[in-house]
Amino acid sequence: MGIFVDKSKVAVDSFCKDFYNHVFQDLTYNSYNAFYQQLTDLDSSFLQFDRTLFSLEMTAMNLELFALAFLKRFRNFKKAVQNSIFTYGYLKDINRSDIWEAMGEYGIVLAKTATMNADGQQMTGSTGAEQMAIRWVDKVRFDLFKKWYIDNHNPKEEVTMRCVAHVANLIGADILANNQVGNKVLVVSFFLRIGADKIFGENWIPGESVLSSIALQPISMYDNATHLLKTIDLQFP
Repeated sequence: MGIFVDKSKVAVDSFCKDFYNHVFQDLTYNSYNAFYQQLTDLDSSFLQFDRTLFSLEMTAMNLELFALAFLKRFRNFKKAVQNSIFTYGYLKDINRSDIWEAMGEYGIVLAKTATMNADGQQMTGSTGAEQMAIRWVDKVRFDLFKKWYIDNHNPKEEVTMRCVAHVANLIGADILANNQVGNKVLVVSFFLRIGADKIFGENWIPGESVLSSIALQPISMYDNATHLLKTIDLQFP
């Protein structure tokens, strides 16, 4: 990314702030616009999508995948919650609560990937393996949320509890397993959120070149976050 030196010791809040600044200053205004132009060159029908909404949804997806990479990197619920609270505050401070709300929608999609079959359908518990997978995900998420709620509950801290629920939803989430089925449903969600069904109808399918280009984006975002988090020595309070 060019803003950190490998194995630098960096305070976690400082790191996240720099990363988010990079997302908004560089990616949003340069990379996303260039990518939008690339897609319209491949398929002129993309000109019907709102460029501002396109950028908003790409940014939200990027930050939610960063949250997933953060959780998987440190495997520490408390640290992930602290990061989520920081993210909420950062977005509120720059008047982009709309990004936070959109992140939550992508978080719901990612949550479903934890109990998703290779065909993109939710497990029904029809086999012993499916029953075990569903029970494990539900139990871990519930236990973590319950423990945090009991130990830290304050009626005035609604934002904190939302962040706890947000992180709990990412337990078990995966965009790479089962031939990247999680990534595929994430891309479908992206198309729906930029209004593809309203513009072209529910049966619209983008051209292969456009679909391939879009499908690479979440993987690239996730891989970039994963790599960056491994190369920095983050310092937690």
